[in-house]
Amino acid sequence: MFRKIVVGYDGPERGGEAIALAELLRDPRHGTLVLTSAYLPSPAPSAPLVVLPDLREPTEAALDTARAQLEGRVPVRTVVVPAAPSRALSETAEREHADLVVVGSSHRGTFGRALPGSTGQQLLQGAPCAVAIAPSGYKGGEIHRIGVAYDGSPEAEAALHKAEGLAVELDAALTVYCVVEPPPATASMIAAGTGGEWPSVTAKQHARRLLYFVADHAPEGLRPETLLLHGHAAAEISRRAAGVVDVLFAGSRGCGPLRRAIQGSVSGALVRTAGCPVVITPRSVVARGDVPLETETAHH
Repeated sequence: MFRKIVVGYDGPERGGEAIALAELLRDPRHGTLVLTSAYLPSPAPSAPLVVLPDLREPTEAALDTARAQLEGRVPVRTVVVPAAPSRALSETAEREHADLVVVGSSHRGTFGRALPGSTGQQLLQGAPCAVAIAPSGYKGGEIHRIGVAYDGSPEAEAALHKAEGLAVELDAALTVYCVVEPPPATASMIAAGTGGEWPSVTAKQHARRLLYFVADHAPEGLRPETLLLHGHAAAEISRRAAGVVDVLFAGSRGCGPLRRAIQGSVSGALVRTAGCPVVITPRSVVARGDVPLETETAHH
């Protein structure tokens, strides 16, 4: 489980969802929560009679209230940072050597779904550790089954390792999803009205090898369920995980423009559709050396 968790707190609603998820993922023996709020410092007044509010005091007061509700059952500290939220959380996670950042959803989705919002999106681009996003209305609970979206990439490998470790610690079941997606249609294919054989024998064999590798190299005592699916990854995984998985892990390559990399990626789509908390391992975590860039799965 996670020992040092930075929690993005921006009020009792979204902040409460993030705290509930952080408590669930916290190591019960050694885990500490660092409640973190950001505020934009007031600029110099543009005219002598203009008085701008000092946002630090109400931000600190809100954090103190949240901390008081946790004290006695969870080790907790508070940090207030004069910066934009994503920068405040990333810098705090770096300084605290955190192994997880937890944020709430943007609340623009339906109940039980999450949208990462601008803060979550920017975190997924360069957070120094894994990022967990709680769905709208999340109240916590228990973890009986953990899911992993797996495609053999270094980012997915990092997510798998974290999910396996959590499953072992909690004695929870683990399901690993590998999806064979349809290839992108080319102009010539569209013109001819053909798409070739799908799923191809080669793609299915590769996916099966990945899942065999996961099953053969699972930690002792852990017998993961492996599922080979066909279709669009986020939709298929969300459909199979709905009402079954209590927390879902995935990797994020975090490449390309922000909107395409997060909102259009499998990990971003899972956050919006999974209906459960999603823990994302960004590309930046792999690049920092948490797991080797070249994994054994690349040789299978």
